[in-house]
Amino acid sequence: MKFIRQVGLAVYLGALFAFLCSSPALLQAEEEHRELTTIERKIRVSVQRAEPGSNEPPGWAMLLVTSSGPYDIIEETKVEDAAGKEISMDSLPVPCQAEITYQPLRNYQKNALKIAVKTILPKASTKWSAPLPQ
Repeated sequence: MKFIRQVGLAVYLGALFAFLCSSPALLQAEEEHRELTTIERKIRVSVQRAEPGSNEPPGWAMLLVTSSGPYDIIEETKVEDAAGKEISMDSLPVPCQAEITYQPLRNYQKNALKIAVKTILPKASTKWSAPLPQ
């Protein structure tokens, strides 16, 4: 009987450890990557988040087009100017060189967590680009 309790406790502790190690906060910390890239454009598209027929207003999907591929802008994304001061996405000048801290997703998408501007390139503007036709 004592052996069964010990095995049960070991299984319980193993399951608890596996649950804690699969916590999204822990996975996010392990999966963060950094990349120095050129941000070429920033795109904002109106999207319907609610069920069809709902009175809820549409939201925005934001995307960065860079020399190393697209990055999704999420609610948690932080943006810093070249001096290290936090700015809004609307104030982000493009094109620019930036270090992007991101979270890779399974479908090859990347969520931008932090954008740190390093160099503002010639002819930079804070304007949003028009979405590409599909």
